[in-house]
Amino acid sequence: MSGPATPEEIRALYRADLGEVPPSVECGLSVIPEAIAHYVSLRRYLDGLAEGDGLPRPYASLVFALLDIAERNYDGALNHSRAALNHGLTWTELMHGYVQTWVVKGFATSWGTVGWRVVEQLVKEGYGPADG
Repeated sequence: MSGPATPEEIRALYRADLGEVPPSVECGLSVIPEAIAHYVSLRRYLDGLAEGDGLPRPYASLVFALLDIAERNYDGALNHSRAALNHGLTWTELMHGYVQTWVVKGFATSWGTVGWRVVEQLVKEGYGPADG
């Protein structure tokens, strides 16, 4: 697919990558569908890079997760951490990235506000140290 996607295509893309359509995207589809479609075009461009010479999909999802932590975006960090793990990132690699956010944003800002909450939820969902 190239160019803006339909709302149905957008929902399918998010379900394939994250397992769900984030509420913010669903809301945007109902009130500003053209803007969301153009945003998704950028996301699809990045997905294409992940399939070619760009970052492999697990690491592309990890980058999004770490940026979400740095921005204190719990929902984004959780969704992108799940996607990274589901695409083959190991738990150890995920935790390595989380600890790197401490260096850049500080322990209290990254781990203390979002990181630990995401990890707690992932463990409740069955992810954790046993998977690598």
